[in-house]
Amino acid sequence: MTAASLYAAVPARVSWLTSFVTFGGSLPVLMKAWAMVRKVELDAAGERRKVEVTAEGAMSTALMERVAKLEGAVEAERRMCDERISRIEDRHDAAMVALEEQLQVSRHDRNNLKACFDALLMLMRQHPNKVTEKIAAVTELRAKGEETLAIEKAAIPITRGVRR
Repeated sequence: MTAASLYAAVPARVSWLTSFVTFGGSLPVLMKAWAMVRKVELDAAGERRKVEVTAEGAMSTALMERVAKLEGAVEAERRMCDERISRIEDRHDAAMVALEEQLQVSRHDRNNLKACFDALLMLMRQHPNKVTEKIAAVTELRAKGEETLAIEKAAIPITRGVRR
């Protein structure tokens, strides 16, 4: 009888039972080995996760420091711009005051000229033969107006060209 014929004669259950008995002694060893391999894999995955978390924390810290630095720079720039705007507004206000003063002087001068001209016309109508005498009086009045105008202009502070 050959081995092939013996094997064919044995039912399938017996060969399974034989295999179980034969390898049954090594099954607990395989299970323990598998458990150890699984534990090593889990430990390695945990270490990798710790390294990833540490790297993420370092990156997060670096980004937060960068954001804080940029916010500080933006705040400093904002303060500098606010100061510059304040200086410009101060100069603008001073220029507007000076302009208003010059405008008042110009209005006063125009009113003086108008009054002199009206007085001359009135005198010419009332006394056409005394025009030369009255012209001298109006010229004298106009000279006094020019002196007053020069005093008023001198009282206005010169703000043009002044930079702070």
